[in-house]
Amino acid sequence: MGEIPEDWEVKQFSEAVSDDMLETKESEPKSFYKSEGKYPVIDQGKEVISGYTNDDKKAYKDCLPIIIFGDHTRVFKFIDFPFVTGADGVKLIKANENVFIPKFLYYTLTNLNIPNRGYNRHFKILKEQILPCPPKSEQDKIAEILNRISKEEEIAQKKLEQYKELFSAMLNQLMTGKIRLV
Repeated sequence: MGEIPEDWEVKQFSEAVSDDMLETKESEPKSFYKSEGKYPVIDQGKEVISGYTNDDKKAYKDCLPIIIFGDHTRVFKFIDFPFVTGADGVKLIKANENVFIPKFLYYTLTNLNIPNRGYNRHFKILKEQILPCPPKSEQDKIAEILNRISKEEEIAQKKLEQYKELFSAMLNQLMTGKIRLV
């Protein structure tokens, strides 16, 4: 975890999460994912949304916001919209809001070093972690700063993708003579 300020507390993972057990709902099999639908499907892959479904019975709506942890992939996702889980290995983490602001807990978890055990389960390792816990007013400010940076990063990523597409298109057009410069 590294050094933390003296006025911060340290909490066990079990203290950071809500004791309220979420009703486990059926996951959406990957072969059933749609390209559009009422509910995004959230699985343990790198993409935030992996597909869509219209199945109301599988939707999580009332437990938001929630943190998704990919038990095999070690990917964390902060979800604040109704969703359906996809495939196996998705763990739902609800912040104990008496201790942690949900978005701050998300950033804290993403900062952990959870060793890669290949395609094994990693939740056991996560449950053994200790977490820095500043006062909630500071948690709020930290989360706000990190949110702003994250949004700017998303914008930069989209721009980078657009430039890559432009480069590829122009490379093809220029190198085949479809666009002439003389």
